[in-house]
Amino acid sequence: MSMTSNYLANSQMGTHQTGVLTGLLGYIHSQTKNRDVKKALAMHLMAEVESEEREAMRKQNPDYQRLTSLISQYKSNKRGWDGDAGRPLSRKAISNFMAVLNVIDLHLISDLMIYPESNGAMLIESTKNDAGISLGKESFSYYIIDNHVVKGEDDVTFSVESMIGILKLISA
Repeated sequence: MSMTSNYLANSQMGTHQTGVLTGLLGYIHSQTKNRDVKKALAMHLMAEVESEEREAMRKQNPDYQRLTSLISQYKSNKRGWDGDAGRPLSRKAISNFMAVLNVIDLHLISDLMIYPESNGAMLIESTKNDAGISLGKESFSYYIIDNHVVKGEDDVTFSVESMIGILKLISA
């Protein structure tokens, strides 16, 4: 019995899925005899599976769940949610934050709290340091208070990399 046949026989896939996979593997073997192509395909599939496993683990992380739950709550805010003229949290601010949340090292989010701001931006605060970020549609501002000295910058063009850099600073 080949390794593939052995895997299929011992897998927890249904009969239909096993049949589809067997057919797909047969097709691949009939189309190429080139070992390098087969290796490249196997490496690509393994990388895809590993990526899916990392994503599943990320979504099970309690801090990830806490922050995404807060976002879900804030999404339902209507104009005037703050008792005044507060605008709902910007979809773009949410999208920006989720782009960061989906790739950042999870240990960097354990001490974060998020809140909507009345202008539609998202306030991201450290619960461990006196620091925060106001994330908008295209840019963000941040502050860090260290020994009564305020450091920070306004109107930083948003990118996932720049946000992660600042989150590393405020989480330090």
